[in-house]
Amino acid sequence: MQEATFLKRTLENLPVGLIVLDRKGDFVFVNRVAETLLDIRSPEVRGKGFSDYFFHGEKYDDRGHYFHPLIETLETGKEYVDAVAWLFFNKQIRHYVFSTRRLYRDDGEVLGAFISFRDITEVSYREEELAAREESQQEVWHLLQRQSEYILSHINVGVIALDWNKGIITTVNKEAERALGISAKEAIGKLASEILAHVTVKSNDLFEALSHRMPVEAAEAEVTVGDQEKIFLVNANIVGEDENQTGGLIIVFHDITELRKNQEIVRRQEKLASIGQLAAGMAHEIRNPLTSVKGFVQMLENNKDLQTNEKVREYLSIIAGEINRTNRIISDFLAFARPRKPETRQCDLNNLLESATALVESTCLMNGVQLSRQLDAGLPGVWIDPNQITQVILNLLNNAIDAMKESDTKILTVTTGQENGCAVIRVIDTGLGIAPGDLPKLCTPFFSTKENGTGLGLSISYNIMREHSGTLLFESKVGAGTTATLTLPIN
Repeated sequence: MQEATFLKRTLENLPVGLIVLDRKGDFVFVNRVAETLLDIRSPEVRGKGFSDYFFHGEKYDDRGHYFHPLIETLETGKEYVDAVAWLFFNKQIRHYVFSTRRLYRDDGEVLGAFISFRDITEVSYREEELAAREESQQEVWHLLQRQSEYILSHINVGVIALDWNKGIITTVNKEAERALGISAKEAIGKLASEILAHVTVKSNDLFEALSHRMPVEAAEAEVTVGDQEKIFLVNANIVGEDENQTGGLIIVFHDITELRKNQEIVRRQEKLASIGQLAAGMAHEIRNPLTSVKGFVQMLENNKDLQTNEKVREYLSIIAGEINRTNRIISDFLAFARPRKPETRQCDLNNLLESATALVESTCLMNGVQLSRQLDAGLPGVWIDPNQITQVILNLLNNAIDAMKESDTKILTVTTGQENGCAVIRVIDTGLGIAPGDLPKLCTPFFSTKENGTGLGLSISYNIMREHSGTLLFESKVGAGTTATLTLPIN
């Protein structure tokens, strides 16, 4: 009975609206948020028909469409997930995100249906689509324990409930299991400090609020789960019988790690575009006078009076070499600033890797590097620009060889394979590795760990992979080596 009461309080205090109907379409449960948003009272509507209360008993409009998605879900089983609706209510147009789902017995018989919804009008106006998506979506939902557990297990946010005084976990839903790497079966009834020992939360504001028994709304927290860094959007509420006796703590969180990564990608692309425009202008301004200088050097080299002067010829040769080197750097600038669109055709990546590695075999031999190829014979063809992808691979191979110059063990391994519908290429070296602080900067324009590097090679490679709808990622451990991973969609 106490557990059922606790679950009922959980549903009543969730930061989203919740309405539950039985299989006849009558109200069973309306939580506090739903009461406020719809200006109704649970005792007044409980047992009344949903259609009777809102639509005068009608289920369909003039076009034969259901008046409300909750009715459609109950009648047909069609479910809505994170759907969007604009409603005119109390002389205002409000913006809602909602989900509907049928409820079933274990034997498959329909028990009813529920709708969870959130008024995101203010969020939409303030932050538009990206900010609206990062708001946590809490969906849950029923008075009875079995129905509550069913709902909690199917929402796409993590929910954990604790006994505040004892520190014991009382509820864990499936999303919390996935996000935190725990098992509800093993966690419930155990101390949170033991079960969540591998989880570290960095948020002083969150702990400060909870220590004063204050609710937490949309607090962003950096969370380490094992060796994974994540970002959670957290809502928490302390449920108690009175001011002096605290019953439990309900924590609802949404993993927004991928959303933050996507925002960083957008920011990076905007930055690259700005730098690219500047680089293109500078490259043209430098190349024009450089062309004139190169022409005069060639004239001097062909001057008969100077051809007998070895010192002058040596100086002219050095000048010509430096001009050519500068031209190559300018070409890199232009390739970065104005990347060429891929001219794709279906290619065999294994053949491409064989050709690319053949080009660096002599370099490997001269540097004492052992070259190993581990290619997946069953790898299907992919649509790529072979010249551009070869450029990326050669860049990674040469970087790997350079990274092993001071290493005792020099092994360069190239592999191909398939993962999650993508072709995967890995270039693995046993070099000295990359410092953790430098790893996120590798594809940043003009950043280089080499003494004479321009910092454009990996930036160009990153842009090429992006144009191919692929990725370029790096993993490294100081003293052990670096792995560069390329992914390309197979279809």
